[in-house]
Amino acid sequence: MKAAERTRLDLLHAACVERRRVSMAYVKEHGEASSRIVRPLGLYFWSGVWTLVAWCEMRGDFRVFRVDRISDEVVEAGTFPVKRGQRLKDFLKTVRVEKLE
Repeated sequence: MKAAERTRLDLLHAACVERRRVSMAYVKEHGEASSRIVRPLGLYFWSGVWTLVAWCEMRGDFRVFRVDRISDEVVEAGTFPVKRGQRLKDFLKTVRVEKLE
């Protein structure tokens, strides 16, 4: 793992643990760039890729971001509130339901 990737993972992990919002640039699969402000909830490694599960304030919903497509990340001061329906356990419930359907 490159040093820049390790630094980004460490920063995102700390933001998850400390409940701090992150503003970031993100490049979608098709190359479209966007700016996001997210409430990071967890980091997961699957299929050879690190991903960030977060509540996206722009979309008002959960999103999963590939960490290798994130740049210009800035952890904001202050913590975000834990809101029902926007927690990691709420996201995991939706994933389980989708798998059953």
